[in-house]
Amino acid sequence: MIKKNSGIASLLLLLAVGTSCEKSPAEKLTLNSIACVQCHSIQSAADLQALSLQPGDTVIMKSGQWTNQELTFSAQGTKQQPIVLMAEQRGAVIMKGTSSVSITGQWLVVDGLVFQDGYTTGKNVVDFTSSSSNCRLTNTSIVDYNPPAATTDYRWVSINGSYHRIDHCYLKGKTHQGPTMVVWGTSKPM
Repeated sequence: MIKKNSGIASLLLLLAVGTSCEKSPAEKLTLNSIACVQCHSIQSAADLQALSLQPGDTVIMKSGQWTNQELTFSAQGTKQQPIVLMAEQRGAVIMKGTSSVSITGQWLVVDGLVFQDGYTTGKNVVDFTSSSSNCRLTNTSIVDYNPPAATTDYRWVSINGSYHRIDHCYLKGKTHQGPTMVVWGTSKPM
């Protein structure tokens, strides 16, 4: 005979186990604290460029201020093994100056960056290129990333390509010309 409370107890156990596995947003990651095929630690855009990334790889950006770093995140992940570029500690990788990130490839994830105290000179802050697909921007903030001249035209997030996801992001204080976020279309239906 099944007890009435066994379903509730099972649900509570499932919830307890499911939520206990989540990392705290402020938790510092180490190469040993996350599961990945290959983990890489970087301190600059040049370090990222030097990597030959494979499906399942994770790139951890060292906490601190990243000034004038134009990141090009170019790789080919898979649905089962995306390639992740993430902050060592969410909110502790501060992109300043003329920093930006260009995402080109498939199944790429950018996680936990903060853009503040800077601006670009006409280049988009986060740019999903036309050759990108199934990529994701998550847990990322762009705050007051404005040039001195309000007539300077660029987007904070520019989305080309197809099947992208943007979630858990915070965009605040855009005062210059151009849309905050734009999704570009193609001449053929998707």
